[in-house]
Amino acid sequence: FEMLSSAGHDPQHVFLAALDNARPALEMRTMARLQVPYPLNPRRAEMYAMKWIIGAARGRKMKGGMKAKLYHELLQAADLKGAAVGKRDAVHNLAMANQAAAHFRWRASSDKAVGAVDMDRKAFRP
Repeated sequence: FEMLSSAGHDPQHVFLAALDNARPALEMRTMARLQVPYPLNPRRAEMYAMKWIIGAARGRKMKGGMKAKLYHELLQAADLKGAAVGKRDAVHNLAMANQAAAHFRWRASSDKAVGAVDMDRKAFRP
């Protein structure tokens, strides 16, 4: 954050903008040998955004250490550029391509019939 503030940027604004721009809305899970899009809860989406930003910073080929790599990745993610935002776009494009398989998520690889109630767990399985 020192590099961001010394360069004249607001560190909190850049960090939150980078997280918002890298945050996915969906994830892909494999069910019945198909990629099925699932909606993400906000906490898990934020975890993916942080993971992708850190991974993209680690993968950068530049001098200056991790501090400089993370600085550049945060700035690029805040400007809707960079590897983390590209990863989010790739996941969303894959979800759009496989939205025909979205109906499989309701079965969730269960041996029970759809709509069955598991009395041992006291839960309804849609």
